[in-house]
Amino acid sequence: MAHAQSGMVVPGYGVISQQQLDTLALTDAQKALVSEARDAQKAAWSAHRTDMQAQRTAQLDALKAGKADPRAQVKAMADRQAQMMQARTTITDKWLAVWDALDDAQRQKVSTLLAERAQLKQERLGQRMQRGPAS
Repeated sequence: MAHAQSGMVVPGYGVISQQQLDTLALTDAQKALVSEARDAQKAAWSAHRTDMQAQRTAQLDALKAGKADPRAQVKAMADRQAQMMQARTTITDKWLAVWDALDDAQRQKVSTLLAERAQLKQERLGQRMQRGPAS
């Protein structure tokens, strides 16, 4: 989630922008939690990219050597998915720690920002539905 590099993830709701985050007047401790969550997310995505590059190289090498092994590929894919889910859980926990560190006024402000965005999305969806399918 590259978006988190420019804001804050609210698990289950999405991202608020850095500009919106700045309006919360975070304490130093809260800023440290945001930074920790961003860093963890960035590290997880970097590790995932590196793993995927290595996997593609290994797969190509095996194919060139005439040693295609679909069972090994399925197992490797399942292992990668499990690793990604673990990383996602860890990152979500870090973003939840940020949420838990917010005071009531900050949480209310975030809720209002998210509600405004949800309302705007709903209005856009309604407009698209009125236009009907593209011809």
